[in-house]
Amino acid sequence: MSQVKNARRPYIYELDLLRVVTMLTVIAVHITGISAASINTTTAGLQAQNAVVNLLHVNRSIFMFISAFALVYVYYGKPVQTIQFWKKRSLGILLPYVVWSFLYEIFKLPHDVPWPIFFRVLAVDTLTGQASFQLYFILISIQFYIIFPFFLALMKKVARHPWITLLTSFTLQVVYLYADYHTVQMGRIPLVGFWHYYARYAERCILSYQFYFVLGGITAIYFPQVRAFLLRHGRVVVSCAVIAVATFTLHYIIQVRIYHEPIPHASAVTQPMMAFYSPCIIFFLFWLASRWTINTSPQQPPRAFKFWHTLSDTSFGVYLCHAFMLTVALSWLIPAMPTSWPVALRVFLGWLFIASISVSFCLVLLRIPVLSRLIGREAPKKATPPPENKSLATPNRDVVKLGA
Repeated sequence: MSQVKNARRPYIYELDLLRVVTMLTVIAVHITGISAASINTTTAGLQAQNAVVNLLHVNRSIFMFISAFALVYVYYGKPVQTIQFWKKRSLGILLPYVVWSFLYEIFKLPHDVPWPIFFRVLAVDTLTGQASFQLYFILISIQFYIIFPFFLALMKKVARHPWITLLTSFTLQVVYLYADYHTVQMGRIPLVGFWHYYARYAERCILSYQFYFVLGGITAIYFPQVRAFLLRHGRVVVSCAVIAVATFTLHYIIQVRIYHEPIPHASAVTQPMMAFYSPCIIFFLFWLASRWTINTSPQQPPRAFKFWHTLSDTSFGVYLCHAFMLTVALSWLIPAMPTSWPVALRVFLGWLFIASISVSFCLVLLRIPVLSRLIGREAPKKATPPPENKSLATPNRDVVKLGA
């Protein structure tokens, strides 16, 4: 690879599509996983539904990849004022995270709980991402924003050696996942002291996903070469994705059907196989998105760009709010469906309800000054700027102009 000089960089249309896919699969994995025990009446059905959950867990890796890609693409090749960067990001992500954590605590804690206890619980849950089960996504983003100036400096130092960097990061990721999966997650060490807190919060720590951030950063630096490779070798990319899905599913089946391992363990997000499976799916989706953007230009964005771009603008808000809609779907919608309906249909309708209501809610907030900040967006302007004047990082996109 030859290093890409970052002067004036074009808008990456592919990221809009990737953000939407990630947003929708996050909803899918939550409705599929949480409803499995209550909606399935057979062991085989429960195992099959969790096999789907296992495959959908890749959305976490894609989220980390996109986060790193977007920021590195925007800031690589120019100085970053660390304090200014943190101030800007705190308004875009920290403020809505704290507000939504507060709302979830109001919703889940008893109404008669004393205020001192409420605020103590709120403080702990906000720091640990436990106000609601899905907020670890945002907590990890906050951690990444905190270290990003240093991460970017590291990327600049290692950019000349992308393959060595990726191989080192990948090896560390696999070793870490293997050690964690076969010791802590298997209960082979006493979960006391440090190990108690490690087991409880490891999945909410950025270090557990370092490879996906490094992969996103390196891909951003060498994006033209990566995109050209994907388009040139589409059959290889698709074949790798198919093999990855088949192998990952077979591995899960062997675990639950032959070794009789518990489903939560067999479908854990932090398992060694995920480090092999995730890159194949990430680049398959990137290939699909790149196919969508073929023959585009600053004057001619890809087909249906406005639709996907608008959905992309809601993605951060959907991460924050969809747990409320999920509660409604699990409490009233799915139980009201006839049990004679196939499980897949009931789960799909639940997913469709949550996605539709969450996106619609965020679309409304996007158009309301001040309230748009609750989903990490600036107050709407009178005129919508063209795509070439927007950057990639959400929320609070920086300005990046199109160049040749």
